[in-house]
Amino acid sequence: MPEIPLVPTHWRFPAHPASVRRARCAVAASLPDALRPRLGDDLSLLASELVTNASAP
Repeated sequence: MPEIPLVPTHWRFPAHPASVRRARCAVAASLPDALRPRLGDDLSLLASELVTNASAP
């Protein structure tokens, strides 16, 4: 099993709807290729939820 890489401690995205997609892409890009099939969808969904809830008024 590949080692899980270190990712930035903080990612900052503006409070804008386009940030949800940017966050999903950033999370997916931080995963090694071998882990993307197993974790990519789930982690992208979590990122979407977090960014959506953080930017809600």
